[in-house]
Amino acid sequence: MDHPQNVGKYADELKAIALDKSMPHVLLRHFAAQALLACASAGSVVLSEADAKALKTVNESPFPKRKTKKHPRDSFYMGRPGSMPEPESEFHMDYDFDKYDVSSVSDTFDRSRWDTKDAMTAWVRKYDPHITGMYANGGRSVRHEDRIRGMTARYHVYGQQLGWHALLLVAGEFLAKYRVVQHPYDDDDPWHEWLRRWLLTRNDGLWLADGVDRPPVDAQVNLYEKGEKGPVLTGDKARLLSLLNIESSIEEEVIVAGDWRSVDGIEIHITSALTPSRCAKKLAVELSQEEPFQAWLPRAEEYEGGGEGSLPEREPYRSWIVWPSVEPRLDETDPLGVTSAIRRLRFTKVVNAISSLKSLDPFRRTWVDPTGRVAARSEAWGRNPAHDEEECTSVERLVCNSGFLKDVLLKQRAELLVLVILRRYDKGFGSRDSRDWHTTAVVRIDPSLDFKFYPGAINKPHVMKY
Repeated sequence: MDHPQNVGKYADELKAIALDKSMPHVLLRHFAAQALLACASAGSVVLSEADAKALKTVNESPFPKRKTKKHPRDSFYMGRPGSMPEPESEFHMDYDFDKYDVSSVSDTFDRSRWDTKDAMTAWVRKYDPHITGMYANGGRSVRHEDRIRGMTARYHVYGQQLGWHALLLVAGEFLAKYRVVQHPYDDDDPWHEWLRRWLLTRNDGLWLADGVDRPPVDAQVNLYEKGEKGPVLTGDKARLLSLLNIESSIEEEVIVAGDWRSVDGIEIHITSALTPSRCAKKLAVELSQEEPFQAWLPRAEEYEGGGEGSLPEREPYRSWIVWPSVEPRLDETDPLGVTSAIRRLRFTKVVNAISSLKSLDPFRRTWVDPTGRVAARSEAWGRNPAHDEEECTSVERLVCNSGFLKDVLLKQRAELLVLVILRRYDKGFGSRDSRDWHTTAVVRIDPSLDFKFYPGAINKPHVMKY
């Protein structure tokens, strides 16, 4: 997509990979075909009509789908039937990989799981005639942490890599030989639903890494301050308001939602919701006094197909921001990407309609009105962890133009409550238990953009009840 002239030089090699019937690896086929089609679209490669059609259908079944009212033919817990002798040298699978991934291919084509496993063993034997199973390291060193962690998408030992590729080869092999079967409770298109789980998160060819922003300078803050017995979570009003980009007044922009960490490791969680003006003050006081672990505001969820809904409801609050929960796929493990790139916060369709907001960016970074005025910026930064790291740094933040916020509050006849929660977490060590401390605050914003600050807990330790 970015350099079609350079990639187009390898058109013959890519075509051979995409259309090689002796090597039916569905992912190699898919990405080789997509690369060629992108080059053709950009004009750097000329494809015949037959080649273009073949590339567009590399992973399409040549047979009509068969529907059945029967459930998949065998259970994971059923042993090998006597009619199917074991191969001379069976390749042993990882338990969960066998239970879920191998079984899913078997079910898609209504084959016995043992058919799939034997076909995988045959492919593995073409590359290594002696390997015993997926946990064989092939003479390579394996860290103790990786061995006890088991198989993950982020890290494969030698045998796991062979098994994973063998599954994708068998999927292509079965696609050419057997009909796709739709069982009860299956999706309408079980084959493409299965294949989609292995592809990129987005359907347009962009990777998560293409949608990662640079960390904003104003997000680089410190939230510890000096206490009598050491550093404590700040409860300073000015510092808490600065997290919302508010000083003595609300200027051009205000931060209305987000999750990120301060430079000194404090979790920052900001949510907001609309509420009727008549009860906004009462709700703000009550919310500021809630136990930090119990304090929350409703948010909108995004359903499959683009639908929205508030989950859970909390009257009389009205959710106005969507927190998408899209699951990443193949590029989830790209060290240059981050999941937040496809989980950018945005306003609900009802709120967007107030000023006919649209996003012109494929990652929906900015939302503009018909005049081109930027009404909101949805930021996403961070990085996925390396295989030896436990946590990713995935950050979402929604910045609202104050003029648009004023329009929303006036037309909705509402006020905005913004909840700020700071969390300090000590995971403990040895016999010492993990511990949490919280600072909370609520900011109430009225239609004239005047605001009121309601302090809550300050460096409050969380006490476990059980």
